[in-house]
Amino acid sequence: MYIRKEFLKEAPFETVVLAMAHELSHLVLGAIGHPLKHTEEAVDLTAMMLGYKNFYLIGYQYEVEKLNRIQLNLRKIFGRLFDYIAGKWMVVSEIRRVGYLTYSEIEFAADLMDREIKTPLSDLAKHWNRCAFKIVDK
Repeated sequence: MYIRKEFLKEAPFETVVLAMAHELSHLVLGAIGHPLKHTEEAVDLTAMMLGYKNFYLIGYQYEVEKLNRIQLNLRKIFGRLFDYIAGKWMVVSEIRRVGYLTYSEIEFAADLMDREIKTPLSDLAKHWNRCAFKIVDK
């Protein structure tokens, strides 16, 4: 798995965690030989089911400033003074989305996951938590 330095610099923590969880979910689905291992929406849902749903709710999009070369040079020279003088009228920003689900799909899936639905995965998670607490208690 490769993560670009530019992405790490500009994206908030939650978005970076979301991206890593997505990529690791590819490995999980591949390891169990799941037929949806190459379906990106299923990979996102897998990451959410494995405990990263709040990261999806918070970090699915982020804002990035887009400066041209002159603006970048002025910022290097003048630092924060450039930001104060230029204000928002010189700085253009763009919204970047991460993942393959829309926000409404993320909310819907998170809502379903918050309910007590009896599924083999939720039973497995409860069993794992019981085992983990037994190990810690000893």
